[in-house]
Amino acid sequence: MQIISQLKDQHIEQLWRLFKQEWWTNGRSIQETQAVVVGSQTCAGLVNADKLIRFTQVLTDYTIKAFVFDIIVDKAHRGQSSGKKLMGLGLNHEALRNVKHFELYCLLEMVPFYKKFEFSTDFGGIHLMRKIQ
Repeated sequence: MQIISQLKDQHIEQLWRLFKQEWWTNGRSIQETQAVVVGSQTCAGLVNADKLIRFTQVLTDYTIKAFVFDIIVDKAHRGQSSGKKLMGLGLNHEALRNVKHFELYCLLEMVPFYKKFEFSTDFGGIHLMRKIQ
């Protein structure tokens, strides 16, 4: 497997297909997938024989905050510590080494997984808020 930080056109189409596998990303168009990749400051993917099988992106100011998005693994490659590998790529990325706070949101059943990486649900009463347009 090879780690990539820049996605080629074929990888963007493969990412779109990965997005189709998940409830939180399955409504994204190929154009939105392209925009997601272009707009991310940091992307990490794992490819096997030039097929994208794992992907994550991070939006950040490179100093205070980094928000981890779209930790996604092809269904055929799950159960092989893939999520752990992706988290390692994101959290240990050279460009993010000075970031003070990494954040993400997840489903309740994923909290134990992210606690293994020292994420906490205890952050002083802060609540997620969203405005949908």
